[in-house]
Amino acid sequence: MNTFEMTDSELYEMGVKILTDKLGASEVSRFIRQCQPGKGDYSVDRHEN
Repeated sequence: MNTFEMTDSELYEMGVKILTDKLGASEVSRFIRQCQPGKGDYSVDRHEN
């Protein structure tokens, strides 16, 4: 499988599947929520968490 030829949504789906296999279904949403990139403005980001 060549990941360079995959669309963003295909990569995302593959990543979620791998996370589900490794972490379990109950932990995937928590992991994704904690690892989302910030907005680039620390003062905004720290108040959202």
